[in-house]
Amino acid sequence: MKNAQRMINSYELYIFDFDGTIIDSSLLMKESLDYCYKKAGLEEIPPYQEFFSMMGDSLENIFNRLTIPREWVSVYKEYATNNIQKITLFDDVCDVLHILKERNKKLALFTGKDRKRTLELLDKFGLTELFNEVITPDEIRHPKPHPEGIQLLTTKLNVSTDSTIMIGDSFFDMQSASDAQVDNLFVLWGTGNQTDLAKCSPTFVFQTPRQLREAVMGKRAVFNA
Repeated sequence: MKNAQRMINSYELYIFDFDGTIIDSSLLMKESLDYCYKKAGLEEIPPYQEFFSMMGDSLENIFNRLTIPREWVSVYKEYATNNIQKITLFDDVCDVLHILKERNKKLALFTGKDRKRTLELLDKFGLTELFNEVITPDEIRHPKPHPEGIQLLTTKLNVSTDSTIMIGDSFFDMQSASDAQVDNLFVLWGTGNQTDLAKCSPTFVFQTPRQLREAVMGKRAVFNA
């Protein structure tokens, strides 16, 4: 791992993924995909594993990669929006955000979710004021795994790449960070798994939100998977 001796709380800018990192939306994602298939009258099982492995990219791009009809995107979003109450926060992650903010760190959100639903969820969980910037596929030409979103954030917030870290649960999160030449932290409490981890070389790996909370408080430098 790169910079294995560096303390997690030594960065200036923390860029967080949303789904699978801050919020637990995996059940609703699965149900939304199921709803698309059922509404289309299909009996086949949706490609859940492939779908989750592409988290971080825009929903439109994911559907295109999986050869799912593009018109299903609106069906998926409709079901997800109408069942937003099924999304929860991961334990301890909210504490992590508040601790970093209290220490005058800059926080940004870089997600594959569209801006409308992202802002609704930030408001629902009272997280809006914690983030200095929010980047969704609506603001950029190239979503994850392209580095454009991270590059835009470091420029807008005037922070060097050496002082920036990307935190997420997917290969796409890690790839966008690597290509933007910033450190990255892979979390294993979301949809990411050991298979995804094996495809990348993150700076840090964390098993639980509590470990991340302890790290930002300066108790540990790194946790191995």
